[in-house]
Amino acid sequence: MRRIGQPCVPSEIAENLPDALKAAEKIGYPLVVKENYGSFGAQVYLVRDADELNTTVRSLGHKGFIMQEFISDSFGRDLRVNVVGGRVVSSMLRIGAEGDFRSNITNGGRAERYEAGEEQKRAAIAACRALGLDFAGVDVLFGKDGEPIVCEVNSNPHFKSTLECTGKDLGVEIVKHVKERLN
Repeated sequence: MRRIGQPCVPSEIAENLPDALKAAEKIGYPLVVKENYGSFGAQVYLVRDADELNTTVRSLGHKGFIMQEFISDSFGRDLRVNVVGGRVVSSMLRIGAEGDFRSNITNGGRAERYEAGEEQKRAAIAACRALGLDFAGVDVLFGKDGEPIVCEVNSNPHFKSTLECTGKDLGVEIVKHVKERLN
C-alpha cells in the first residue's frame, strides 16, 4: 500500500514560503494543498506550479495545511470505503463534477455502487488499524495499474450519501459494532 500526504507542511510554514517551495520540489508539481480543517473538499486546492503555490499559501495566511502528491490517474474519482469493526461494510465510486480533480459529492459530484477489490479493502482496513479507528470512511485513489493509494481517512464520513448510494446505513453498522464490543 502506498501512502500520500508526506511530507506535510505544518501551520507555522504558512508564513515561510521558502519551506513550502522546498517541500514542493520533493513532491513535484502538480500537487494538492489541503487545509488542516475542512469538509466536502471545500478547502482542497490543485497547485500546478510555484506561482500558484505562492498564491495559495499566502491566501491561507496562518491556517495549517498539508501538501501531497497529485495522483493524476485518479483525477476526479476515488473510492470511498467504509470500514466498521475491521471489516468493509460498503464502498462507492465517487466521481467529481466535470473538470474537477476532486470527487466530493457535495461539490457536484456523484456516487455509484462499486465493489471494492481485495487490495482496496486491505488498504482501507490497514489504514483504520494504523490509526486505531473502529470506523471510518477511507478515500482510496487509483494509482497506475489500479494500485490502491490511501488518500485520507475520515473519522466522520457522510452517512447520507452512503445510504443513498449503497443502501447501507452506517449508523446501524456502527451501533451493531458498539454492541458487540460491549458484550
